Order: sequence, then C-alpha cells, then structure tokens
Amino acid sequence: ILFDTITTGNFMGFDVWLDHDQDGTLEFHSNFGNLTLNLSEVGIEDSVMDAGGLGQELKVFRLPSEVIGNSLSFSRRLNVKETGDTPIWISAKTEDGFQAWSTPIYLHR
Repeated sequence: ILFDTITTGNFMGFDVWLDHDQDGTLEFHSNFGNLTLNLSEVGIEDSVMDAGGLGQELKVFRLPSEVIGNSLSFSRRLNVKETGDTPIWISAKTEDGFQAWSTPIYLHR
C-alpha cells in the first residue's frame, strides 16, 4: 500500500483488512521516521512512533473483532463564571481513533 498524503493537523488514517494468515511485516517509511512491525504482534494496544513536535505520532493497532460498546457517559464539576457565558466543548474519541467535537455549550448563572 502506498499512502501518499499530507495533513495540516487532526487525525488521518485507513483500515487494512487481512486474511486470517497474518504472517508478514509492516514497514512504514516517512520523512519523520520509520517503523517496522511483525503483523502477528500488532494488538489492540497502540504501537507508537514519535513523528516530531506538537504530538505528531503514528499509531498502529488492531481493532477489536466485536464492538466493545456504543455509549458514553461522564460527569464533571465546572466553574461557571459569575457573569456572562461559560463556553464548554465535549469531545469523544472512537475506538478507531476518530475524534468528534460538540459545538460550544454555553453555561450561565
């Protein structure tokens, strides 16, 4: 697979589906570094290659064969300004690495 692209930020990726026989090697080459992995050792946990500043990195991981879950809940205490609006944003990251953001939610007293 030749993956020739450039991004100014955010997330970019692709899925590769392999036969059950997963002998082989993944070789990744870029101007930020190189990564070589035995395919049989790629698991759910990320294999990460540092690709420079600002949190740039390459992650290789195996997606689960079954859906782990499809809901999210959390609670957080927030400090709301005495006057005016307090904007907050909510972000969720899916198991394949995609990140979604809400529009601003404005809190006020």
